[in-house]
Amino acid sequence: LFNYSSNSKITLLKDWDRSIQHITWTNDGQSLFLELGEEARNVIYTFTSITSNSSLPIRLSMNGTSNSINIHPVNNNMFVYVHESIVEPSNIYLYSSSISIRSITDHNKNLLSKVRMSYLSEKFSFMGVKNETVWGWHIPPANGTHEKAPLAFLIHGGPQSSWYDAWSYRWNYQAFASQGYAVIAINFHGS
Repeated sequence: LFNYSSNSKITLLKDWDRSIQHITWTNDGQSLFLELGEEARNVIYTFTSITSNSSLPIRLSMNGTSNSINIHPVNNNMFVYVHESIVEPSNIYLYSSSISIRSITDHNKNLLSKVRMSYLSEKFSFMGVKNETVWGWHIPPANGTHEKAPLAFLIHGGPQSSWYDAWSYRWNYQAFASQGYAVIAINFHGS
């Protein structure tokens, strides 16, 4: 971070082991909102110590995939963003430090009520090469069977992409689960 008036710079989050994908400044220039991939989800953090670098960012979003922050023009602690998950296509949500996160839109509720989906998903991990954690998703068949089922094993391109807790318009887990397949989507080493 470069301070033009004092001609000095500070390296923020030098020891933080995350790859930030997008940064949004608050209107007052005192805080940052960070979007990044973490443990098979795209999450939002806030970082309020930009002048001292004395603390770590705080995670604001927990489940699903969250991105595309748009700060409120007056309130730096309020923003809208896009949120989706394995069972929900993109909708606009509101974050405010004074109220709980809530959905503003529900575009596909009527259509989704007519679609057979698996509402269960399980994030899993194991130690891979070089003792690094490998993350993945298991989505059982939509019919809820506990019997053996055919497996759709999804492997993404990359390595600069990952399988997230997200709705896909290309490789949608639900397209397979609705047809009786169990789905495994693995983020191989390096993704």
